Amino acid sequence: MRRMTRKTKVVSKFAEMVDMVLKVWCALMGRDIFKIFQSKVMSICS
Repeated sequence: MRRMTRKTKVVSKFAEMVDMVLKVWCALMGRDIFKIFQSKVMSICS
């Protein structure tokens, strides 16, 4: 019983993460917004 509960939580968290990634991806489809985040990420990575 405990394993099923644990597995269900993992699956629900995975689904939630996929949902969040899709929302962020849709939000970044606008060119202006993408450029803002691109410059921020590039400054962090360099």
